[in-house]
Amino acid sequence: MTISYCSYLGEQEVTIEDEYGNKLLTGEKKVSYSEPKNLRAVLSSATGKLERSIFGTEGKYSHVLTVYDSGVDLSENDILFIRKKVEFNEDGVPKGDAVVASVSKSLNVTNYGINMVDVS
Repeated sequence: MTISYCSYLGEQEVTIEDEYGNKLLTGEKKVSYSEPKNLRAVLSSATGKLERSIFGTEGKYSHVLTVYDSGVDLSENDILFIRKKVEFNEDGVPKGDAVVASVSKSLNVTNYGINMVDVS
């Protein structure tokens, strides 16, 4: 199956420009991601559980994404679009439906543990 993803690039300092053209730091940070890319992978069936607590019901489930292409280099915190189309919020953050939680590389294949989330 073809899956789109945006790589996590890190946090950048937010700056503003004063009336003299000087760039000033605001003390805020903005998370940045790469442009969307596509990959071909095998997605496992979902595993997980539904928990009920005093704070409400929470569903936790994950998949294993198996990639045979050594050129794909996903890392933790990358955002995936598995069931959603590629879309961004007003701050430029991808609104995917999964996040890479762990990476397990071997000689010929890489397995990624992913958590299904609502990224907004």
